[in-house]
Amino acid sequence: MRILLAFLGAALALAALPAAAQTLPAYNIDRNSITVSGVSSGGYMAVQMHVAHSSRFAGVGVVAGGPYYCAEDTLALALTRCLRPAAADQPDPARLAFLTQLFATQGHIDPVDGLATDPVWIFSSPDDTVVSQPVSDRLLDYYLAFVDPLRVAYVNNVRGEHSMPTTDFGFPCFYKGASANPGDHFINDCDYDAAGAMLTHLLRRVRRLDTVATGNVIAFDQSAFLAQPTAHGMSATGYAYVPDVCASGARCKLHVAFHGCLQGASRIGETFVRNAGYNRWADANRIVVLYPQATASLQQGNGNGCWDWWGYDDAHYMWREGRQVAAVMRMVDRIAGGTTAEAPPPAPSGLQARVALDGTLSLRWNRVDDPRVDGYTVFSAQAAAGPFVQVGADMVTAPELSLADPAGAARYYTVVSVTRSGLESVSAPAVVVALPGP
Repeated sequence: MRILLAFLGAALALAALPAAAQTLPAYNIDRNSITVSGVSSGGYMAVQMHVAHSSRFAGVGVVAGGPYYCAEDTLALALTRCLRPAAADQPDPARLAFLTQLFATQGHIDPVDGLATDPVWIFSSPDDTVVSQPVSDRLLDYYLAFVDPLRVAYVNNVRGEHSMPTTDFGFPCFYKGASANPGDHFINDCDYDAAGAMLTHLLRRVRRLDTVATGNVIAFDQSAFLAQPTAHGMSATGYAYVPDVCASGARCKLHVAFHGCLQGASRIGETFVRNAGYNRWADANRIVVLYPQATASLQQGNGNGCWDWWGYDDAHYMWREGRQVAAVMRMVDRIAGGTTAEAPPPAPSGLQARVALDGTLSLRWNRVDDPRVDGYTVFSAQAAAGPFVQVGADMVTAPELSLADPAGAARYYTVVSVTRSGLESVSAPAVVVALPGP
């Protein structure tokens, strides 16, 4: 039996070995469309990145995480107040908001004004037995101290255990993984697309989901961004998912996705990178996804390969100068290093809508007088503030679109112009259409 277990352990270790690492390439990135997210310890890390660099990030998504600086440099608080707190010892969002403002005044993080209009998406299951829902409730309260409430979405009614929820990959939704099981990756099939719902909220304007991910996963050398990374809780190898169109030089967005504890590639290989749910959305919406990697560092008390959100490596972990925060920002700067200075095209004007007696909707707008414009994409939403989702199968070349829409409620429509390089205009002023009922 011991021989069999040793064989299985060796096989799993081989499966987890990263691909040969390369230098992280630069791409043509829209610097106004850089977003960040994470699950569990990665959720805490995503909040740290967003708050510390609010002038750089345009939105944040958090799965099973809590407020900024929750642990206040103390492991005991990280393991109690910030995971499953007693009713009388929950995180104090008012205190943490005050400390955030203090850090900004001292120049350790960006001014808090940069948070005001950023979309924030929070997910918490009422059945999560690792990070209980009151912790995410306090994260909501924390962000509401800085962010326009209309920009904040809180999903707290999807049931399941502590995991990254997906529509069709992973363990059963109520399965609770364990560190003792090397095959547990903490991604659960909950018939819920957390990555898709998150990106739709953060980007506010998304194209329909591709069936399969057809881009490439690349492995890169993280030691280029932090010397001796394994001594500081980060793996030697990181990953990025690059859609083919982004690799070809098109203007793309950038999303940084942090795995949780026990989800790093040094333990589960590329399972999180390939199956957390981001990549198909990345293909459809021209998003390069950066997957930084943490790893176990036993001497620091980080045996589960968590991100540093309580100070196991660095007393400045929550500030811009924190080692892991700074290393990931250097990765962001490298990826965005190929950005061109091309100005976006003009937005279409004169958008009008007509509904025929048979319910067919016709949309027309003025052609954009810019030789770079290759076509137009139409989006619709159920509310004026969005989020907007692409309608029609593809980009259209003529300044018009007709479609049969059976919805019996008001809908909002907008259109953008798109250049050959993939650069989009801002949205045209939306029109509201009252569609006939069934």
